[in-house]
Amino acid sequence: MKKINVKELNKKIKLLILKKKYKWADKYQLKEILKGIKEKLDVSIYAKPVFNYMQMEIIRWGLEDGLDVHLYADKKFNSEQMLQIYFGLIDEINVETYADPKIPADVMEKIRNELIYKTYK
Repeated sequence: MKKINVKELNKKIKLLILKKKYKWADKYQLKEILKGIKEKLDVSIYAKPVFNYMQMEIIRWGLEDGLDVHLYADKKFNSEQMLQIYFGLIDEINVETYADPKIPADVMEKIRNELIYKTYK
């Protein structure tokens, strides 16, 4: 007889329950929502069909770190741009100078690095 992994079974049950509420979500998005719920985060900020699981993850990181995620929790930013804004918030620099969806992520990174250099010079 095969042994039942209770922990894995509970995880699958939780994902099935979430799937009823978030019908639009794929399994990766559901996992990000579940991680936020476990951490008692306000998942309503990122549990939206406009965000892919990578964007959800970056928003969740910001919530866990107590950052103002509203600066980047916007469908206009792709995940790479969100990541640069997240890093800037972690570095405690003024991200508003480059938090513009028209600026590519690689340019955001250069601006962020320049701001870090000027801040800690």
